[in-house]
Amino acid sequence: AKARLSPDSLERILRNALKVGELEKQAAASEEKLRLAAQVFENVLEGVMVTDASANVLSINPAFSNITGYEPDEIIGRNPSLMRTKFHSADFFREMWHQLSESGQWRGEIWNKRKSGDVFLAWQTISAVRNESGKITHYVSVLFDITERKRHEDLVRYQAYHDVLTGLPNRQLFHDRLTQALLHARREGEMLGVMFLDLDRFKQVNDTLGHDVGDKLLCEMAKRLKTSIRKGDTVARLGGDEFVLLLPRIKQLDNLILLAQKVLEALRVPARIFDHEL
Repeated sequence: AKARLSPDSLERILRNALKVGELEKQAAASEEKLRLAAQVFENVLEGVMVTDASANVLSINPAFSNITGYEPDEIIGRNPSLMRTKFHSADFFREMWHQLSESGQWRGEIWNKRKSGDVFLAWQTISAVRNESGKITHYVSVLFDITERKRHEDLVRYQAYHDVLTGLPNRQLFHDRLTQALLHARREGEMLGVMFLDLDRFKQVNDTLGHDVGDKLLCEMAKRLKTSIRKGDTVARLGGDEFVLLLPRIKQLDNLILLAQKVLEALRVPARIFDHEL
């Protein structure tokens, strides 16, 4: 026999059924989110490391292993300090933990050490995870290797301010240093010297012996100029066979004359380039 239900009972059952249905939908949505999060964790290119509140490693993703060389069984349960290098002081790490405790996040460039012992520069973000009461329960660290990018940036920056052939400062860097030296000289009431040099008959060397010999000669002259000047002086190549010297903090003109004589003496010695004495 079929039981009869009062309207109130039927409404209550339907309402509970709707709640169960909504909970099932929420559970399904949560499960989907967890599945997507797991896929992201496994497949992102950045290295991800999760630690407990004491900074002991709980899990890492494959990218972390690729970057550092550490497999899960080699680092889980250990402290990330095993990747620490000597490039950062204790103050650096104190400030890192201070920021984490104050704001819950730290980000910046940091030198880490791979399992092989090689060091690499990483851009790293560390975030604190708190529970409902505000207590830190976990830390999540995301890092990626920027060593090659940094090396390329440094190379581009170096090439922008240095002569490719000799490695000397170029016209731009010389101009910047001259501007600073003039400001300092005016402020301190000092003198400075600027010397322009070129190599007589250099074109003849290029025309008769070739550009390889000419390039070697320029490099040799650049080396001699660098060893002739004082610490704090600058020798730059303006282009071709033209060089310029910046000599700040000259106390008297006699000092400048002595420096000029020293430079000329260094350049006067014949240079042996391949089989040619120039």
